[in-house]
Amino acid sequence: MDIDAFVAVHQSEWDRLAVLSDQRRLSAAEADELLRLYERTSTHLSMVQAVEPGGSLAAGLSARLGRARTQLTGSGAMSSKASPTSSPSRCRPRSTGFAG
Repeated sequence: MDIDAFVAVHQSEWDRLAVLSDQRRLSAAEADELLRLYERTSTHLSMVQAVEPGGSLAAGLSARLGRARTQLTGSGAMSSKASPTSSPSRCRPRSTGFAG
């Protein structure tokens, strides 16, 4: 794979992923776009890692994906003053109503 050509073809998608990842709020259409770009960039990262596993391109894509994942999952959105009942570690699965 020609890395320079690969970057030239996909750079605009990666830049858009970064822009959406850094926004405080997303519209429904932007959230859908972010998810689509996240999935595509994950595929791109796999392709790059197959050719240059420790390269700077792989590291950069990985960092962008990390920010996008945070945006998609809402990780870090809770303040440190969140109530204990809102903590994900204290969430319990909802009962299905069936006795096991």
